[in-house]
Amino acid sequence: MTKKTLAQLTARQSQVLSYIRDHVTREGFAPTVREIGRHFGFRSPNGVMCHLRALEKKGYIHRRPQCSRAIQLPELGGMLAYRGEIG
Repeated sequence: MTKKTLAQLTARQSQVLSYIRDHVTREGFAPTVREIGRHFGFRSPNGVMCHLRALEKKGYIHRRPQCSRAIQLPELGGMLAYRGEIG
């Protein structure tokens, strides 16, 4: 049985993914698009969205539509707490 191989990341995609992982480890939830943009100095949220779409397409993350902390890491089994959803 062979495992699906994840696509290669660009240097920036790798940095964004590392930031997301670190944020989840440190805070317990995913960063927002604006937080990612602020960390990397992107001028608009669209720059972040391009990287998130690429990471999702390559299988490194999953995103939920219309949710500010919508990033899930499949390596964590998709069990990522969303702020405001846990009592």
